[in-house]
Amino acid sequence: LLLPFFCEAQDYYICTAPGAKSYHKSVRCASSRCSRGVRCVTLAQAQQMHRTPCRRCLRGFPELASPVVKPMGARKVDHSRVEMAQTPKGRRSQIIQHVGYTASYNSFWLISNWVAYELTPQKAVGQVKRPKIQCKPDPMVTGASAEHADYTNSGFCRSHLSPAMDMKWSEAAMYESFYMSNICPQTEGLNNGMWRRIEEHLHNMSVGGSTLYICSGPIVPKSPQRFGNNHVAVPTYYYKVICMKVNGHWYSIGFILPNVECLGSMFDYAISVDEIESKTGINFFFNLPDDVEEEMESRVIRKIWEL
Repeated sequence: LLLPFFCEAQDYYICTAPGAKSYHKSVRCASSRCSRGVRCVTLAQAQQMHRTPCRRCLRGFPELASPVVKPMGARKVDHSRVEMAQTPKGRRSQIIQHVGYTASYNSFWLISNWVAYELTPQKAVGQVKRPKIQCKPDPMVTGASAEHADYTNSGFCRSHLSPAMDMKWSEAAMYESFYMSNICPQTEGLNNGMWRRIEEHLHNMSVGGSTLYICSGPIVPKSPQRFGNNHVAVPTYYYKVICMKVNGHWYSIGFILPNVECLGSMFDYAISVDEIESKTGINFFFNLPDDVEEEMESRVIRKIWEL
């Protein structure tokens, strides 16, 4: 039903800045030479852009000197992630697929409507270290984008919708998790409090053997507060919906958190996915059979989600 998505071994990395001429085998090499953004491409795509092998990469990857050209379209794309959520008609939405997550980007709010990803036990135990880098505009975004500087001295944290801790299975996934399409403004009390506690709880569930399908996003009022030079919209609430399959049965849970410090247990904020759909207008997990989706989303069985 939902398949894992990954960058193939033969994929390469390019800097998206105008005038860039090289392609790289290492995402770290590419990102160290580019302040604008890095994109994962096939070799054929890089060559069609008239890129040449990075000299520094050649030392570590001599095969770049005489690579085997792959046909266009060889990179695998996980279309199932797009079907984890359906943005309401009339709301701005650009679907963007990255290595570790898929986003429905809203160029009016300058944040995403939702970000969806799959977390498997294998991904949860990844060892890629979190880089010390600034958040960057997503090179795949069409239209306006927030920038790192918008958040400086704004009183809001640059909060990940798909957390970096869940992207340690891939250098590219980790790097792309710092694109602004994955970033939303949260108060420090929420970002470093209940939001993180829920993320850590789900991560530990996956380490324990569960495969989770997670979708997170903001709830933005009609006339939101805005900040920064680019006028980023401030959500009043955030949601997170999760589903998983246990012994042949599907289960789901949702959370809605006000954009302030939240006290108590994470389960104090747990509600059904149906309730979140009614508050957001988003249709989650709509690729499941209707009868399965209706039963799963109408209730929360807390013991299924406790460690």
